[in-house]
Amino acid sequence: MQLAISYLSYNGTVKAFVLGHPEWRAVGKSKVEAEGLLQKQVQDRIRAGELKFLEVEGPNTFASRAAVLTNEDRQAWAEVTAKIYRERDAEKAAEFPECL
Repeated sequence: MQLAISYLSYNGTVKAFVLGHPEWRAVGKSKVEAEGLLQKQVQDRIRAGELKFLEVEGPNTFASRAAVLTNEDRQAWAEVTAKIYRERDAEKAAEFPECL
């Protein structure tokens, strides 16, 4: 797991905190010490069940949305795609006739 952290220095100490969660913080004499203490704190929260990883999948790509397409939608998509390729091939043939 990766968390974005930031540091604040004051009075000879360094505070490390998780971005978005300022309540998750640790103070040390250096960045390394503060980061180590913060890492231990986060690991303790995981072991205590206070922090859990949740993986969520959503329809964010065409491939995942394709599962909910109707047969008519798929046919229309195939026709549009075929037309685009025919037009592209005709343009390339006109542009480079020596390649025919």
